[in-house]
Formats: sequence, C-alpha cells, structure tokens
Amino acid sequence: MQWLRRVAGEYEGEVRIDREVMANLTDRLALGIVQLAEDIGGAKIVIYSRGGRFVEAISRYRPKVPTYVGVSDERILRRLRLYWGVEPIIIGDIKDYDEGERETLNQLIRSGSIAKGDLVLLTHGVIDTYNDYSIRILRI
Repeated sequence: MQWLRRVAGEYEGEVRIDREVMANLTDRLALGIVQLAEDIGGAKIVIYSRGGRFVEAISRYRPKVPTYVGVSDERILRRLRLYWGVEPIIIGDIKDYDEGERETLNQLIRSGSIAKGDLVLLTHGVIDTYNDYSIRILRI
C-alpha cells in the first residue's frame, strides 16, 4: 500500500481531467454533481451505492470537496478505497436507496464528519436495466 501511495503521489500532479468530454448520461450527471457541490460553497457529497459504478463516475471528475459513500458490501468498500477522493464507509445491509442515503448521512453525522450547518449534496445512481438518479441538497 505504501508503494501505491508513493506512485500515486508522484504522478498526481500530472493527471489532467477534461471536464468537457462526457460519454453518457451517467458521466454528465457525475460532472454536474461535482460542479454543483463545488459551486454552492463546497457542499459535501454523500452517496449511497450498492455497486460503485456511479461513484466511479463521480471520482473521475476529481471533486475538490469531501466525498463520502456508504456501502453495505466489504468487497465494494475495498474497491472504492482506490478511487480518487472518495471516503467509503460501511453501513448495514440496506436494499432501498433512500434508506441507504439516510443511514449513510446519519452515520456521518454521528462520526462528526458532517456537522450542523454543513451543506450536503445527497445522491445515488442506479445504473442497471434503467437509469435512476436522485440528487438532494440539504443544510444540516
């Protein structure tokens, strides 16, 4: 893991992300979420994910704001730890996205990662047979 940090640290400054090249709806929404969170005063991004694909799209645009993702699966948590700027947390076994968002947010509040007065962009994306996305802005 130290080797990976050293390599990433060495080349991080050389990575350039073109925020204008977007292949599909998921990429466009991911970029919109990142830009919105940054433009409204540095809102923290809170995501609930069951598979990590929407998180991957958001991470691709290198958000400059804290980005948290709640997951129920340890394997997915380990994979998300490799994504840029994402802090994954384990939450209970939840199947409903709205409940997953609430539990992720509640756990972040309990841990002190999110405090009263913080602006939060709460989101999830279901990318399977149909695309379903949710974006809410909350002041805690």
